[in-house]
Amino acid sequence: MSMTSLKPRDGADLDYFRVFDEGVVTATRNALTEGFIVQLERADMLKMVDKARRAFKPIPTFKLPEGKNRWETYGEKATKLAEEVLTQEKQNYVDARANQDLGLIKATAKRLQYLVWIVEDGKPVKLKINIEKRSVGDHKGGHNLQDVMYVGDHDTERLEQIFNVKHQLTKLKEFVPYYPDEVKKIYEEALSLGSLEVM
Repeated sequence: MSMTSLKPRDGADLDYFRVFDEGVVTATRNALTEGFIVQLERADMLKMVDKARRAFKPIPTFKLPEGKNRWETYGEKATKLAEEVLTQEKQNYVDARANQDLGLIKATAKRLQYLVWIVEDGKPVKLKINIEKRSVGDHKGGHNLQDVMYVGDHDTERLEQIFNVKHQLTKLKEFVPYYPDEVKKIYEEALSLGSLEVM
């Protein structure tokens, strides 16, 4: 891995799999860590050379601390530096898509508002989920008791629509920690809209 590739990539050059897929992230972390070990070792070599030159002494052979290998010497710091790069890449990726996500969050919130609020006795009321046991016929001619969830007047279709629309928001949950506070707030409000009390 070259020294320049140890810098976080720009959000426009990234996609979901490069920054959030576990397998890809592990491979990237390993490559970055190895790259940082090389960089840290090289920096120590250059310091040693510089010190010898300043003292007008012959340049000694570079040695790692007694009884330690490269990983034991630089591994902890290299891993920390690799994690910082990965975190920054996540931030860069989410920053690049934040405006698009904000549009989706607002549109989803509007749709949820329409689905979860009804008017009863002239007042707006948020729907609640009802659960009841129903006898459902099986393929053998018998009957089983099953829980059936619905909102309003036994409206299972509307409840399914609410779940489907809310699912659009849950697809963004990995990005939420990297959103600006304003977008986080709008996301939480939208998510709360789709969270119905169960009777």
